Amino acid sequence: MITNLLIILLFIILFLKFPIRFSGKRIIYKLNYNLISKYLVFLIIAIELYQLHTRSFKKYSNYLVIVPAIICYIIIDIISGQPVIDDGSFNPPPKYVSKSNLLYILLLGILIFNWIKQPNRILASLNIVVLIIIYIIQQKFSPCKYNLPSSWSKI
Repeated sequence: MITNLLIILLFIILFLKFPIRFSGKRIIYKLNYNLISKYLVFLIIAIELYQLHTRSFKKYSNYLVIVPAIICYIIIDIISGQPVIDDGSFNPPPKYVSKSNLLYILLLGILIFNWIKQPNRILASLNIVVLIIIYIIQQKFSPCKYNLPSSWSKI
């Protein structure tokens, strides 16, 4: 139970530090990187809350999962902002955006520990795969690739 809540909290912090969530570059029709990063965090939170429900709260009410889901949705909606547009002027990145590997290593360790304890390893494996994908995208970050200001290359 504690590991699931810790994973949710760390993924919200990771979402806060993820620079690609500021990109408004469209991928398909109206789907941009800003929305994709938000949907990935929602997917991870949904998986963790489902695992939490099946392991801990099965005998209790579903409201014990619905309330944290609504709270997480509100937090992510407050955190996520409008995409940053490269207009040629100096636009520094927010101070909380970083490419630190410490959070990824900590999250990977907790996810592997959670994977060992889970009876349903497919869902736990999905979170590990999503974290690895996010890490690879983070390491190959280049502001010109995502239509962000060139001053963001100092991240």
